[in-house]
Amino acid sequence: MVVIVQTMVPAESAGVLFTVDPVYSEGSHMVVEPNFGLGESVVSGRAMPDGFVILRPGGKEGER
Repeated sequence: MVVIVQTMVPAESAGVLFTVDPVYSEGSHMVVEPNFGLGESVVSGRAMPDGFVILRPGGKEGER
């Protein structure tokens, strides 16, 4: 287990990147869920983030 401690910087937007889609878990794409403000609001569930799917083979982007 690794714990990273770093200085928190003010952010205009932040979010979460899932390297494997947590819904389908087939591994062919990644999911990015960004939101305005700090990423903590996304992680805690207080904010509804945007959702984007990034396909691995072509690196194409699509809306979830």
